[in-house]
Amino acid sequence: MKRNVKETAVIIALFIIGFTLLILGSVYYQKLQIAANRLQFSELDIYRVVLAFIFFLIGTLVEWRKVIGIFTGGRQVNYPFFIIALILVIIPMIPYVTMVNMIHTIPYSGILILTFESAYTRSALSMLGGIFLVRSLYRSM
Repeated sequence: MKRNVKETAVIIALFIIGFTLLILGSVYYQKLQIAANRLQFSELDIYRVVLAFIFFLIGTLVEWRKVIGIFTGGRQVNYPFFIIALILVIIPMIPYVTMVNMIHTIPYSGILILTFESAYTRSALSMLGGIFLVRSLYRSM
């Protein structure tokens, strides 16, 4: 199967953008770890939001063809899916102290706090949020 030059250039550009986002993610993850070790909650919350946004962008990059389709007129909002996507985008951005205070009243709250405190869980939720947001806005022909 032959690929034209334009499609190859797009794939190379997407690879470079994705790799750059992964490098940024690792840099900010290290900064997040340093802030967590120093118990600097304000910096910790900022790095959590930045990391969530980086992984959200990686999630939208996964659906790059649909993103192009959205901007070329293939928009139609699937509202239930859109609300779920927004929840998946917002959860990883909740500040640590706020999350602990919200979850503290729920039974077995320790398990939930440990789950949502994990950087891996937040990264996965952010990427899923990006993928779901694109899918909720794209109208398939």
